This record gives sequence, C-alpha cells and structure tokens, in this order.
Amino acid sequence: MIASPVLAQETVRGVPITAQTGDYLVMNDVNVRAGSSTRSEKIGKLNDGDRVSALGVTDDGWVAIRLDGDAAGFVFGNYLLPLIDGTLEGELKGEAAGAGGVKCTYVVRHVGKAPIPNERIVTSDYEVEWRCATPAGELGFLAFMFITEAPYALSRSRIYQIGLDVREVGEELDEPLSTIVMYEDAKDRVVLDSVSLTEFRASAPEKERPAKTKPEALGGAITLALGAWNEAVWDAIAAGQQ
Repeated sequence: MIASPVLAQETVRGVPITAQTGDYLVMNDVNVRAGSSTRSEKIGKLNDGDRVSALGVTDDGWVAIRLDGDAAGFVFGNYLLPLIDGTLEGELKGEAAGAGGVKCTYVVRHVGKAPIPNERIVTSDYEVEWRCATPAGELGFLAFMFITEAPYALSRSRIYQIGLDVREVGEELDEPLSTIVMYEDAKDRVVLDSVSLTEFRASAPEKERPAKTKPEALGGAITLALGAWNEAVWDAIAAGQQ
C-alpha cells in the first residue's frame, strides 16, 4: 500500500495551506476558484462524480487542487469527499492473540476492488489466510476483508469502514461472522465497532489500537477482530472442517 507523498509547498496562488496530498471525490457540480473565497475569480468547474488530486487545505476549509499541468485552484471542502487507496503491494503478514490463549499468524493479500451497489465508490478487497493454535487444535482457514475507499456513510469525516467476514462461522452462508472496525484516519487509530453474531462475541474485547498507516489499520483491525471473538468461534471452525 503506497502512502501519498506530503509536499513541502506552503502556499498555492499566494494562499497559505497545510500540505496534504490525496484524491477527492466531487459530490456536486462546483466552481474552481483562484483563491479560497466565493469572491475569488472562477477559473474552472468540476462535475459531480469527478476525481481530483489535492495539494493541501486551508484553515477555513478550502481544498487546493491540481488542475491541468501545473495549474492549481481552490474548491470548498464541503463539496469533496476524501478518498484512500486500499491497494496493497505484496503481502501483509502479522501475528495476533485471542481469547483463551489463541495465537494466530495471518497473511493478507489484496485481491482487487469492487463497486458498492448503487454507489459511486468502491471497496478494496482482501483475502486473509489464518493459521491458529486454538483450544480446538491447529486450524487453518480463509477470511474475506474489505476497506471502503470513501468515508463511511459518505460523510466528510476521514472515517473508513473495515469489514472482516469468516464464512465458516454462522448457520447461513449469507450471514457469516462479520466484524466491523472503523479506521479513523485523522486520529491515527482503528476502533472496534461490532461483531454480528452475539453467540461468538467476547465479553470484554480491546476497543482500539493505533494505526498511522493503512497497513497498520488493516493489521490493527485483524487484531481487534480476533480479540472480539470468544472460544466458540474455534469450535465452529473446527466442526466445519470435519
């Protein structure tokens, strides 16, 4: 997963900015202006659904964007959604511990991107290969994982949803054990949100972990998920493999 570079630039068209790179999704038709004010000259226009690259942000909520070539302009931030790129270059490997002394190793592989039905955004999707020492014995299994590349519920906060599904647990194939973790990019942390099946929830799981990068967010989400499951998960996986 490649992090966007941070530019040393401190002004755009003479306007002070905090350097911040990344892509944004345009949510409505909007004018591009020469300065960070509705009184500034109009120098372009963006259409609903366009994607633009940012150079930085102003203190009062305008985003400096890159136009054609070396040109730049400003768009009010309320018209833009911050995007992340969930692409994972190579494998992400790690270790995590769960309830009852469970110890696991995992390997995460990026398998592609998929559109969210009836939305203009996509998820980055992953396969997670697990090897775990559990009360039910040594278990190996696969899980499906995703991260939304636009903020959760299309809000303007930099909060992205991570989901982890274990399809070997649960009575219905379309209702697997699903754990949801929120990646709060602006606060450099991941926070446990929910576990879908009550009979598999641990009583007092860890609630959050630091995550300064997207790989750390994915690894942190896996660790939080593992700690949020009780020992019945391992019995269910073992029973399904018999």
